Amino acid sequence: MQTSSLCALLCVAALACSSEPGGTPDAGQGGAAAFGGAAGAPTASGGATSANGGSFGGSTVAGAPSSGGSPSSGGTTSSGGATTSGGAPSSGGLATTGGVPGAGGSVMSGGTSAMNGSTTSSGGTQTGTGGSPPVDVAIAAALDGLRIDDACGGTPATTEGATCTHSMLTNNQFKATKQAGITGTSGASYDLTLRIRGVVEPTNIEGGTRAETSTFMYKNMSWRQTPYTVGGTVKAPDYQVWRISVDKPAQTYFLNDYQKTGHYVFKLDYQVTIPVAADAKVTLECADSNERQIDNYERYALDGIPGSMNLGQFVQVNVVSVKAR
Repeated sequence: MQTSSLCALLCVAALACSSEPGGTPDAGQGGAAAFGGAAGAPTASGGATSANGGSFGGSTVAGAPSSGGSPSSGGTTSSGGATTSGGAPSSGGLATTGGVPGAGGSVMSGGTSAMNGSTTSSGGTQTGTGGSPPVDVAIAAALDGLRIDDACGGTPATTEGATCTHSMLTNNQFKATKQAGITGTSGASYDLTLRIRGVVEPTNIEGGTRAETSTFMYKNMSWRQTPYTVGGTVKAPDYQVWRISVDKPAQTYFLNDYQKTGHYVFKLDYQVTIPVAADAKVTLECADSNERQIDNYERYALDGIPGSMNLGQFVQVNVVSVKAR
C-alpha cells in the first residue's frame, strides 16, 4: 500500500510538470531572453524569466521583442523604431557640419545644404546664386547702426496729427546729420544693401526715380508702400525730409517721399541697394524749414531697435551686405 501510494503521487507530479514547458508561465508573448545576462532577470514586457537570464548585448523596452523572443545581437529595440547597425533613425535626415536642412534645399552625401535653396552633390559644392561674391561687411562697419533721433521738445501731445518742436531750435533751418566712411580697396566700387527703419512724417519730392510704386490705404488716402526715391528736389520743405547722400558716386536718396504731405507719421522698414566707391562718405540727414515736426502720436515702435525719443521722429540705418560691383 505505501509503495503504490508513493508511485501515484509521483505520476501526478510528472503530469503537472509536462503541462508547462520550460517550467514558467507564459506572460503575454514576452518570450525568454537569451543567455548571457543576470540570472533570473525578467523582460520589460512581463515575459518569462530566462533560465540563464538577461539578453546577449541588448534588452527589450516598452514591449515584447520581435519574433524569436529576443532582441538582435548588439542593438536595442525601442518604442516605434529600431537602431540599425552603426546608425540611428532620423526625422527627415541629418544635416552635415555647416549645413541647415529644410531651408529650401537638402543635404546629400558628402555636401552641405545652403540657405539659398541649392543642393550639394556627393563630394562637391554647388552655389545657388550668381553675380559678384560678397565682400566683408567690415568695410561699411562705421555705417552700421547710423541713426538720427529728432526728439520732441517739452511734453508732446498724443492727439491725432499733433506736432511738437524740435528739441534743438535752429531759427527755422533745422538740420541734423550723421556721417560714416566706407573703406575697401582703392579704386573699387561696391553695391551696399541697407535696411532703413524709423518713424517719419511724409514729404513730397519732385522728379527723381521711383523703382517701387505700390501703395497702401491710410486715412482714406493712397500712400507709397516704399517711399524711396533716387534724386529729385524737395517740393515741400516745411515737411521734414529724411535722406542719405553719398559723395562717390555723388547721389541723394530720399527715404520718406510719400508723394504727398499731411499731419501723419509712418513706420519705415525696407531695404535698398546703393552704389558706393571705396573711401566714400555716406551721410544720413534730417532737414526741416520750420521749428515743428509731426510727433509720434501713434506711438509706433519697431522690433529690434530702440523707439523714438520723447515721441519724436528717427531713422536708423543698418548694413545688410556688401558686394563688389
